[in-house]
Formats: sequence, structure tokens, C-alpha cells
Amino acid sequence: MRPLLLALLGLLVFLLPALLLGRHGYVLLHDNLDTEISIAYLLTKLHLALAYGAQVVVPPIMNGLPRNALRPGLSVTMLVFWVFQNQPLVAYLVHQALVRLVGLLAMYWLLRRYGLARPAQRGLAAAVALAWATLPLYSIYGLTVLGQPALLRAALGLRRGPGANPAPPA
Repeated sequence: MRPLLLALLGLLVFLLPALLLGRHGYVLLHDNLDTEISIAYLLTKLHLALAYGAQVVVPPIMNGLPRNALRPGLSVTMLVFWVFQNQPLVAYLVHQALVRLVGLLAMYWLLRRYGLARPAQRGLAAAVALAWATLPLYSIYGLTVLGQPALLRAALGLRRGPGANPAPPA
């Protein structure tokens, strides 16, 4: 079996308890439950995610917090919370799975191009990518942590110039 598929399977095993237990499971990072999840939930529930007018307020937050003081509505996080509008825990878990999946793929993409580029090193690159994707973090903030390998890979690609081969070695 290909190492990347094994890493994806490992990520699925990592996420499986939360997916199977649902509301009976644990959300280990509790600090994001009181603000970030409730704000994303309220903005989508009240249909204020894309309302940016100067007079728009969110009544349930601090007796009417101005909308422009909260997170932007044009993000994948808000899209996921809009799709799962009545199920904030499902939205949180789906968002976490997406962030960790992109983080795994970004780290694998970086390592296969820079550092572990030989075909014999695919397994090590996949293992490091899996370790990277399972770091404890606040997934509600999106790719601010797990997206760093993609940012570095893009910067290194720009540094190489337009004539460089963008495809990773096989």
C-alpha cells in the first residue's frame, strides 16, 4: 500500500473516536468552545455571516456586539458552519477533519519536494506528515498552523523561479 494512503488511513483512525462518539465524545481543547464556535454558530444561525453594514449588530453577544468586530464571513470555517447550521458539533468535527487533512497533504507535498524527495523516503515523508497533522491545536482557526508547510512550499517554489519543475519527484 502506498505510504500516503497509509498516512490518510492513520489520520482517519485518529479522527474516528470523535466521529463515532459524536456528542458523547471529548473535545480536548476547551478554550475555543466559549467564543470561536459559538460566534461561528451564531453568525450562521442569525444569517449575519455576510452582513457587513456599519449598523449591523449581533444581539446575543455582549448585548449587541457590532458585526465588524467579529470574524469574517468569507471563510471555509463559516461555510462549514453554514452547511451544518443546526449541528455545531458536527460542523466543528468536519472542519477539524478538513484542516487536518489539508495539513497532512501540505506537509507531505513540502517534504516530497524539499528534504525527503527520494522514492525510498516516501514512507518517512508520510509518517512525518501524519505526525504533523495530529498535533494538538485550535483547528477552528483554520490553516494558521497546519497550513504553514503549504506556505513554505509556495515561497520556495517562487524562489526557484518560473522555469522550475513544479511536480514532485515520483
